[in-house]
Amino acid sequence: FDQYNAVFEYPDEFLGNYIYIQGDQGGEGNVRSVYPESYRLIRNCNDFLEKIIDAPMNEDEKKTTIGEVKFLRAWVYFTLVKRYGGVPLIDKPQQYTGKESLAELEVPRSTEEEIFRFIIKDCKEAAEALPEVRTTEKARVTRYAALALCSRAALYAGSIAKYGKVGLGKLTGIESSKADEFYQIAYDAADFIIKKGPYKLFNQIPDKEQNFNKLFVTKDNGEYIFEKLFDVATGLGNSYDKKHLPYSYCRWGSITPTFEMVEAFEYQDGSEGKIDIGQSFETTYEMFQGKDPRFLASIYVPGSSLLGSTMQFQRGLILKDGSKYYAQSAPGPSYLLETYIDPETQRKDTIFGKDGGTYTGDASKTGFNIRKFVNENLKTEAQWDFGKTETSFPIFRLAEVYLNLAEAAVEMGKYQTEAFEAIKKIRDRAGVVTPFAVVDVEKVRHERQVELAFEGHRFWGMKRWRIAHLPVDQGGLNGFRGAGLHPFFDLRIRKYVFEVANDLPKRQRVFTEKNYYTKFSGNDMNSNPSLIQNPEFLN
Repeated sequence: FDQYNAVFEYPDEFLGNYIYIQGDQGGEGNVRSVYPESYRLIRNCNDFLEKIIDAPMNEDEKKTTIGEVKFLRAWVYFTLVKRYGGVPLIDKPQQYTGKESLAELEVPRSTEEEIFRFIIKDCKEAAEALPEVRTTEKARVTRYAALALCSRAALYAGSIAKYGKVGLGKLTGIESSKADEFYQIAYDAADFIIKKGPYKLFNQIPDKEQNFNKLFVTKDNGEYIFEKLFDVATGLGNSYDKKHLPYSYCRWGSITPTFEMVEAFEYQDGSEGKIDIGQSFETTYEMFQGKDPRFLASIYVPGSSLLGSTMQFQRGLILKDGSKYYAQSAPGPSYLLETYIDPETQRKDTIFGKDGGTYTGDASKTGFNIRKFVNENLKTEAQWDFGKTETSFPIFRLAEVYLNLAEAAVEMGKYQTEAFEAIKKIRDRAGVVTPFAVVDVEKVRHERQVELAFEGHRFWGMKRWRIAHLPVDQGGLNGFRGAGLHPFFDLRIRKYVFEVANDLPKRQRVFTEKNYYTKFSGNDMNSNPSLIQNPEFLN
């Protein structure tokens, strides 16, 4: 999205495709389609579950493995339902025996409610069969992981029932009368994990900012319920550090937080997170003090210390006549050569920072970089090259479960004490000292935004709450471009001042109500004539 003043309209099949980049940086243009790939996985699960019954296996192992496969099947159906709504529900392997059986293979869509109920059923049955913990093979699923998926899926279903619309004969949407039933399922699953599970919120370092940051790079941290593990020695590394560190550390750094995300973190004095730019500072880092400790734990700002130096982002200079002198060159080996020489004093000043300042190249355009999940214990650039990162990624962690419980409670209008305590635990662990009186929907959604930032939840939250189509000024995604916050060095006072940048080279987003569901592709429709297309899409 590098065309300023252009528009990005979410494509009809948005989220119907996976676009992925391999660990060696090859295959960047590869596209995988969610729908057919999901049904290949579902067939594998169904085939396995049918054949394992008579397999010569130890009965305990058989039971556990059945639980794993039911979890996988539930995960795949959840992948489908949160994109398409109701989809064909197939729970047994299909067999083609000739043209006369073809019609039996063309399964019509089930309702969205039926798919969510099937996911919940599979999750509960999986939980009954799975071990509580794994002492070995820790990448494999457990009872509490199955319940975490149950809680997340039921929470989504409750939101869709409460805030969505029913369409296509219930193929999309869920009746509003069912909302509390799903919220209760989400609450009960979360409550069971919290009370019975062996997990604790990570709280090992007195400094709350450092504690929250270290959570995401600490193995066996006690908070992750299910995680994707990586191991470079077996060829299973990732490229997270390479793509998120500030530019001078990695020659990349273009995946960056927006100014809007920065302002989402409130201040410790209880005020909202809006930043006052009408001030000047000796250092750029001073601007960002006093916020929720999760902010500096999750985001690199100009002046952040890392790997023996500091992040340096500077948009340019303010000259003595008040005019702005903008950086021209992209950061790189020659960035120090771009200096301004005062014609009167011959004093030299660097125009921009080693980690960004211009609108060219791969460096940050917003003025920020993502710190969360970056391993700051590495010593050399070779250790964070493509495919060299081993930091695991949480699929489920206890903080999300607390938030699920709180959200389900406030949506039902009950369990107010439990919701309050759940939010308090998360804020206390984070070191947020601002007291709060009540927990409401807005409070829970805000806590989800800052606690789970960059973990893959926010977009889906905006979709299930049906707020994504709203204009930006109403909390939606429609019309969103993303802003930056840029420091300038003011030669008149020899201090830093900041300016909000609303002209970033990013496309404005257009999200309409039809984008709550994904279009079935032409290939999907042709493969199954019984499919009915989602609302507002042409076949």
